[in-house]
Amino acid sequence: MKKSSSGVSLLLFVVVGCSGELVGAGMESGRLDADVKGDRDADADVPGPSDAGGSDAVATNPCTTSGTVPTPETSGFPNTSPTFQRVIDADQTGGLVSPSKYYAYAYGPSILREGTRTHVYACTPGIVGESWDHIRYTYSDDDGATWSTPTVVLASTSYAVTGKDYSACDPSIVFQDGYYYLFYSGAENIGGPISNGSDPSETIQTVIRVARATTPAGPFAKFTNRHTWEVGASDPLTLVESKTFTKGRYGVGQQSVVRMGGNLYMWYLDDTAADGVFKIKLRIAPAPWEFGHEYLEFDTNNGLAGLEVRYDPRSKLFISLGVPTYMNIAAIILSTSPDGIEWTKYPAEIVSSPDMRHHARIEGGFTGDAAGHLLDGPTLFGFAAPHVGPGGSVPTDPEIEATLAKGPYWDLFSLRTDDLSERLFRVCP
Repeated sequence: MKKSSSGVSLLLFVVVGCSGELVGAGMESGRLDADVKGDRDADADVPGPSDAGGSDAVATNPCTTSGTVPTPETSGFPNTSPTFQRVIDADQTGGLVSPSKYYAYAYGPSILREGTRTHVYACTPGIVGESWDHIRYTYSDDDGATWSTPTVVLASTSYAVTGKDYSACDPSIVFQDGYYYLFYSGAENIGGPISNGSDPSETIQTVIRVARATTPAGPFAKFTNRHTWEVGASDPLTLVESKTFTKGRYGVGQQSVVRMGGNLYMWYLDDTAADGVFKIKLRIAPAPWEFGHEYLEFDTNNGLAGLEVRYDPRSKLFISLGVPTYMNIAAIILSTSPDGIEWTKYPAEIVSSPDMRHHARIEGGFTGDAAGHLLDGPTLFGFAAPHVGPGGSVPTDPEIEATLAKGPYWDLFSLRTDDLSERLFRVCP
């Protein structure tokens, strides 16, 4: 995740039009396109884009005969007195907390549930003065009531080493062919040499990379420029990057990956077009390392509520939960899509609470299985918020503003619902 010169993460959404343009790169004999269509023929739960790049299917609710996309209700989460739980205390992240500056945070979670264990991966501080971010991991065996001590499972290396591995942030985990693949936002020097003492953000842009492990707890080995998988490597391969460098641009990142049949679907943020406008794109590839070679790419209509996407087998929809703006949030909102390209954002709040103004400040994620699909049972929506000190009291507005002025000092919280699909769509099991 690229930072501004003040160290504050960039999390921005701008609604723009959808081109629906098919811009596959490096396609070889139509293999991927055939695979996408084959997924749809073989598995009724798998939607997909048409050959022309548009939305060609309407999701059917299996519990009705109307043949229409299920309409979500506004009671997805309890609207009164929701229960928030702290997952990671910012003071557990190894960041800097001083009277004049804060650099301690946990945000952008990817949440995986297997059996009775819930695994959470979050963006947290790297080594102050050397690298921006490391990904830390924690788990819960009691549906989020208590959490293990966070540990680093994927670290960036010092910028001084290679200039190519300055960050590991924005995790998104998915299982394929025996491995847990952890996609993440890295930071690479694209714009040229950095003079001693200058701000690295002047020449560095965000890029997308991947690491893998045989268990959810790691250790995670990075995919390198040498096409090897190595723990602690300082030369990770870039899967997706900006086409050209423009000073001050974010780049590409904040990816969310879902496995559908034999393909991986990746949504990500991109501001590298000539107009500099943030766009949310969908890229489809048969394997993690193919996102930079053999893939299909589409512009979405930027209608996602947030940048975390899950597939709901009951409603046959992709869903996204998010907070409507970056600051002063009072709610969590929902958007859905039958194909991952055309999204409908619902104005109704699925949770609204007086405490949400404090709690939902930074973009979050929510529980999925190892394929990125919704599960029956407990679902956690995770998000960052200004640090809660001893005693657990919610900071006042002046305290929040004073904290934000000194830099990121964010705890990771969660909100729980027992069955998200059933609550949202009233769809039968």
